[in-house]
Amino acid sequence: MGEVYLAQDMILGRQVSLKLLPAHFTADAERLRRFEQEARAASALNHPNILTIYEIGHADSVRYIATEFIDGLTLRELIASKPMKKDEALDVAVQVAGALAAAHAKGIVHRDIKPENIMISRGGHLAQKENFVKVLDFGIAKLTEADVLETDMPTRPLVSTSDGITMGTAPYMSPEQTQGLKVDARTDVWSLGVVLYEMVTGRAPFEGPTRSHLIVSILEKEPPPLRARAEEVPEALEWIVSKALRKNREERYQTARELLSDLKDLKQRLDFKAQVERSRPSDSIREEISRSAEQRALDVHAPAAPLKLNQRSLLLAASALITVTAIVLGLRYFGRRLFANKSAAPFSKFKVTRLTTSGKAASAVISPDGKYVVHVMGNAGQQSLWLRHIATGSDKEIVPANGSGISSLSFSPDGNHIYFIREESGEVVVSEAPVLGGSRKILVRDIDTAVTFSPDGKRFAFVRGDPPRSEASLIVANADGTS
Repeated sequence: MGEVYLAQDMILGRQVSLKLLPAHFTADAERLRRFEQEARAASALNHPNILTIYEIGHADSVRYIATEFIDGLTLRELIASKPMKKDEALDVAVQVAGALAAAHAKGIVHRDIKPENIMISRGGHLAQKENFVKVLDFGIAKLTEADVLETDMPTRPLVSTSDGITMGTAPYMSPEQTQGLKVDARTDVWSLGVVLYEMVTGRAPFEGPTRSHLIVSILEKEPPPLRARAEEVPEALEWIVSKALRKNREERYQTARELLSDLKDLKQRLDFKAQVERSRPSDSIREEISRSAEQRALDVHAPAAPLKLNQRSLLLAASALITVTAIVLGLRYFGRRLFANKSAAPFSKFKVTRLTTSGKAASAVISPDGKYVVHVMGNAGQQSLWLRHIATGSDKEIVPANGSGISSLSFSPDGNHIYFIREESGEVVVSEAPVLGGSRKILVRDIDTAVTFSPDGKRFAFVRGDPPRSEASLIVANADGTS
């Protein structure tokens, strides 16, 4: 939509993307007012996976939007030639779902999720397994919505095309969008389900030679099963996509956060499975170990000769001792080689990277997936909590400055929340704060240690001391702080 330029912010000395809005989109004053209202709301979103809007304005009657510049490729460019690997598609979907969850929490619906509006920055390449996703055009979709939904949408094409060509963004529209009904967060869930299906299979779930055929397909037909179009698709992934693409939105994921939870759970299971597979010895090595074990068993159960303490016996005993010692040392050496994680770099070659340069950071903790770090930032006696994306160095404040004494940071097992203790009004409390943004809440009062979660994330343990009696108690509570 419109022309896009790479520009230089002369005041702050940074590169920005400058998008010029076409005049026919901005001629309607009421429509422009609604767009500017939504764009301002979108500019307040503070999430690592959402493109930052710096400014909206006009110059010489030309309306423009200035956003951060992303050096990368759109998802459309990445999947144009072939589908993505399953783990890569999941990684992208997790980050997009996280962006949508943050936006929906602020009451903002994107309405136009599609591969063209998802970018992978060059700071995170697919080959490096460090995709860093940015979702574009929050707020801008509202401007085009009038053209798509508020006119003669059931009969007029979205764009001028010839038969046999998929039109505009219609393949990503939810059933309620195609009917001109009011949309909500579940529309974005549908669109992300379509994108995920296309990332895995290389094809859209709903197709048609004309716009009319496509709309009928979206409204009435079920898409081909994911595993019918792609190999080695986990059953859980097919179930997730199927639920996202329920035609009745009451049967869909009701929030992007629900979808995000299932995607992250599946990704963690697949990552663990892949790690186990990498650590297994090859078939040839396992066969060699088996043959060696069988031979040793035969040697052990061979009939014993009468014991005679002569020179020959002593030589044989010495030889046997040497042989057994060699076997033990060999098994010890090769066992370590076989079962060591081959993907782990030797300790002598580890790399240290400086994450912050302010000199004011402290008490850092790494997220379970290793991609984020939360740390305390001190300034003029006030402390706040900040989230940093390691691959790109982008920062986001998750707990504003309010007093000091923040310590004992820990992530929830799913990586969605950060927990910390702080002294407030003479009492030490443990608080929970959403990593994606939101208000913190106090869970437990009178606590003396960091919380430690159970593997399923449903409970955590902590220590509460009783100094007058010189005693301490180990207490287990539910994840919401209740007993």
